[in-house]
Amino acid sequence: MVRFAFVVTVSFLTAIFAQADLQERSYPGFKLWVDCSERLTKIAYYELTKDTGNAKRPSGYKRDKAAEVSCTQLSSKPYQGSITTQFPNDKSKKYDVGHIVNANHMDSSEEAIKASMYMVNMFPQVSEFNRQKGAWYYTELLSECLRDLTDLKIYAGTIIGSDSSDDYFVESHGVRTPDWAWKAIYRIDTNSVQAYLMPNRLGVLGVNVGDYVVSFDTLLGSLEEDESRAILEPLRAANNDMNLWIVEGKNKLTCGGEPSSIE
Repeated sequence: MVRFAFVVTVSFLTAIFAQADLQERSYPGFKLWVDCSERLTKIAYYELTKDTGNAKRPSGYKRDKAAEVSCTQLSSKPYQGSITTQFPNDKSKKYDVGHIVNANHMDSSEEAIKASMYMVNMFPQVSEFNRQKGAWYYTELLSECLRDLTDLKIYAGTIIGSDSSDDYFVESHGVRTPDWAWKAIYRIDTNSVQAYLMPNRLGVLGVNVGDYVVSFDTLLGSLEEDESRAILEPLRAANNDMNLWIVEGKNKLTCGGEPSSIE
């Protein structure tokens, strides 16, 4: 019953949003579709094969100088600095520069992992949701494990939503804080997809990630743009697996009953 209410709310809010024109941008290893009016990537796509790369993650974040100025965030500084300025005595508000395309998934080449550090691939993400115990991290770890068992196609993105109370970074970065982040992981070996629709807030943890597994149709209905839905449309023919895909371990991972590893 709770999940039903959650789905109806998201779908209703999506229906009232204006449509946006998305700019497609290609980078080594991945694609992004950017809503330039929001300076925010709404959908990303990349493929994962067996992990053989070990390129080092660069330090710091960069603005993509090749992108249109209107499509890039105003700053490459961590979001937390703006929070500290606005709320110097409030330690409860913690935000990361959250990757949409995971940097470690792009370690096949220096060019790809460097591109993953562009601000166009980032959004203001609640730290607890992003870091090791978070649900977003769980999906990244799961993908890292599954890629050693089968080739994957990964779609991920953001939904801005209607809650303006957490839009702390409009002045500093020119970007509103997405209310939701989502992901769809497609396994080629089983022709199956698992979709996740996750609130960008405290308490969205890996131990509860099963609460955020949704049907593929629910994910499509929650997106804000027809273009995003069209990009995901090829997955409609896949088997929609609603049983949570489990990953266990830390450096030595187990997923789908098979061992894997993480670098």
